[in-house]
Amino acid sequence: MTTAKEIRKPLENQLSDDEVKSLKEIYALVEGSGILDREDYMPQATGSNVPKWKRNTRNVLQHWIKVGKIARVSRAHYRMKRAFR
Repeated sequence: MTTAKEIRKPLENQLSDDEVKSLKEIYALVEGSGILDREDYMPQATGSNVPKWKRNTRNVLQHWIKVGKIARVSRAHYRMKRAFR
């Protein structure tokens, strides 16, 4: 299963300073990066159809919000803060 550190790398490389990205666009960056394995596509919990990698991506975003690396600009839109580049 892909680690948070592995998920952070493509996001750090592809999110531009002060550019707003939707959660859907962020998911596309992670999924298109080639880092995900078969286990990542398994459901995050019994009865769920959301894959583990999406939960893990949201966890990375939540951590970054907490430490001030990104800002949530709306319910599902995020912006990388320039000071963290």
